Amino acid sequence: MISMAAPTIIPYIESDQLGLCTMILLSFLISAVEIINANPDNKSQFIPFIKTSNAIIIPLLSVFAMIIITKAITGL
Repeated sequence: MISMAAPTIIPYIESDQLGLCTMILLSFLISAVEIINANPDNKSQFIPFIKTSNAIIIPLLSVFAMIIITKAITGL
C-alpha cells in the first residue's frame, strides 16, 4: 500500500527528506489501523502504541497532508 502511495505523494513535496518522513508516518498510520482492526486479545498489547500515535503521529500526518494539499492546489 505504501509503495502505491509513494509516487503520488513524493512529487508534491520539495525535499526528499520530507518525503521520507511522510512515508514513515504513513507506515505508522497503516500499522495503527491494522492494530485497531486486530482481535480484542491482541489490542491490549498495543495500547501504548495507539496512545502515542494519537498524540504524535496523527497530528504530524495532518500537517504533512495540509502541506501536500496546498502544494497540489497551488501547483508548486
